[in-house]
Amino acid sequence: MITHVLDTSVLITYITENATGRERVLSIIEEARRGKVQLYTIYPVLSELLYVSTRVYEMAGLEEPNVKKH
Repeated sequence: MITHVLDTSVLITYITENATGRERVLSIIEEARRGKVQLYTIYPVLSELLYVSTRVYEMAGLEEPNVKKH
């Protein structure tokens, strides 16, 4: 089975709707959902993803981007 280790840039591409290369990332994630490949990442990548996405949302004017709204 093929294994992919995801870094921050891949995850940012996944959550950014108009990112270059997003179609390929979506394809890899769909392959993982179907059990065709395995995906891994590490905690520092998740921490960096949270930091980067928070900064982007703050720059976009979203107040308290890490607070769940009901």
